[in-house]
Amino acid sequence: MKTATQIIEAAFKKIAVYQTTDDIAPEDYTTALDLLNGFLNGINSRGAVFPSVELALSTNVPIYDHQTSDLEWALGKAMAPTWGKVLQGQSAVEATQGETRFIAQYTRVYGATPDAGLTRMPSQRRV
Repeated sequence: MKTATQIIEAAFKKIAVYQTTDDIAPEDYTTALDLLNGFLNGINSRGAVFPSVELALSTNVPIYDHQTSDLEWALGKAMAPTWGKVLQGQSAVEATQGETRFIAQYTRVYGATPDAGLTRMPSQRRV
């Protein structure tokens, strides 16, 4: 598991706000952490089932390792407007796909029970 700090640093680098050798400003960490918490707590309104979290910078993010890159891209997409970035080309595609894959990992689809109207459709009648 990665910490919130590691996820935030990777997201900054993916959207090219900070380079590998740059030090991230403390206020940028705070803003990014708010966005991370907001994103994770907000995906439930999009049909996902994710436990409510209130992460600190040193807290491990409760996700599987294979979801890390998708969360980094999703966070980068959420962070881009705050830092005046416009994701274009492959970065925009990666961010959108990462966000979609991450949310899909926590989305549950429940089976539907057909009602009487569906079982009496002309295609279901036997003559």
